[in-house]
Amino acid sequence: AIDLYGRLHAPYTLAGWRIDPTSGNWKNHVDAHVLPDLAEHVVDRKAILPGSGFLEIAISAGRQFLTTDSVEISNLEILQPLELGTANLREISTTVSADTGDIEIRSRDRLSSDDWTIHAVARCRKLSGAAPAAMPTRLKRAGAKTIPASVAYETAQNFGLDYGPAFRLLRTATQTGPNSIEVELASPASVGNPYLTYALH
Repeated sequence: AIDLYGRLHAPYTLAGWRIDPTSGNWKNHVDAHVLPDLAEHVVDRKAILPGSGFLEIAISAGRQFLTTDSVEISNLEILQPLELGTANLREISTTVSADTGDIEIRSRDRLSSDDWTIHAVARCRKLSGAAPAAMPTRLKRAGAKTIPASVAYETAQNFGLDYGPAFRLLRTATQTGPNSIEVELASPASVGNPYLTYALH
């Protein structure tokens, strides 16, 4: 377990293990069995790594590469979805450029010689100055409409988004302004993979 999950020197994260302690390369193997909680993010009947998963990988790789917990991830762009299947393991390769801080996240079937599919790109750097201030809580307007979780998830399902229990954390959503919605979330459940450590959980 120590060798597989990289827990000898650092916690096992979604980025996986670092190929070399001085390199900007990480590898991981994922599927619906390895990541059962993330596999509950279902789009058009397929388990798809959520967008926050790519952000999680970028944060983990950026923190290790820059040797600081305070990192800024910018220009995150998701190019292709990453399916979490049950039949084949996917090998994820994450690289960080020492010159630019550019991050590239790609994958292919494990033990194959297929071309890599680039799923997401981003950029990382050390956070300069203080962390951004938290957004102030908005006061509910008179007559503000509150949407219960059941209605929100039923609407999502009509658009092909079928979330499992791990992704049903919304309690209510209330419109607090013409362009703002305030949501109340339940606390997340425990991580599906007991060896995995999340930065965003």
